[in-house]
Amino acid sequence: MIFDPIRVKWLLAQPEELVRQAVLWALLHEWQLPKAKIAIEYSITIQNKKHRCDIVLVDNEYQPAVIIEVKAPTEILSSSAFQQLSRYGSITRANYFWLTNGINNYSFERRDNKWLSAEVNEIIMKYRDLVVYK
Repeated sequence: MIFDPIRVKWLLAQPEELVRQAVLWALLHEWQLPKAKIAIEYSITIQNKKHRCDIVLVDNEYQPAVIIEVKAPTEILSSSAFQQLSRYGSITRANYFWLTNGINNYSFERRDNKWLSAEVNEIIMKYRDLVVYK
């Protein structure tokens, strides 16, 4: 079992959940983001079908600003994972994206409808500067 500090409950320590909790730990302790700005399994609708983003950092209006998708460490971050992230980005106003399996990390900034590679720390710091400490 592993404790989720955002949902405030114990969860089965499945591989993907362990990665999610590692990301949450970094967000809360390394980058010192407030819990109130972090949503887990954020619900969005695409073509009348509900989807859940693993982790979303919300802006001051509680809209997605950063979308984080986590996969199990054994899962290869394939084109389908990138397409999933892209779909989520297409219907939100989020401009920052992070895809991780705990081993490999890919992060992007959307600017002028282009997806540009960016460092994870860079997108989290931009989020902090623009949203949390505005």
